[in-house]
Amino acid sequence: MEIVNVPVPADRLLEVYRLLGGPSTKSTSATKDLGQELWTDAMLESILREASPTIQRLARYLAEHPGEEITTERVASALELYRGWNSLAGALGAFGRKLTNRGLSFPWESWYSAEDGKSRMRMDRDFAARVLAVL
Repeated sequence: MEIVNVPVPADRLLEVYRLLGGPSTKSTSATKDLGQELWTDAMLESILREASPTIQRLARYLAEHPGEEITTERVASALELYRGWNSLAGALGAFGRKLTNRGLSFPWESWYSAEDGKSRMRMDRDFAARVLAVL
């Protein structure tokens, strides 16, 4: 497989990681649109325990703020990530690829707002309770 470098504006990097990592679009409908029905409790525990510390901390943070729209900048700041949202973007890209390989998508909503140029995430209350039980 040939690897190529593609220049991407820094403020659009998270979108590229999200695109490469698998499906992740804003959804305002039921949780089944996020593929959460595929996430058994055993699978959730296994995947989160195998996930990087950054993803584990992200999942916990989202679960501790269920239903809230949270920007990637806010998460990166709260988690004190060394490279800010860029660290988060890298972790999300790797995690997204892992999920895609297992036929899953992110168990939380994520979307990019062209209005303010920020990416956001939100975890619903039911799934948040499941995440907190694992982590």
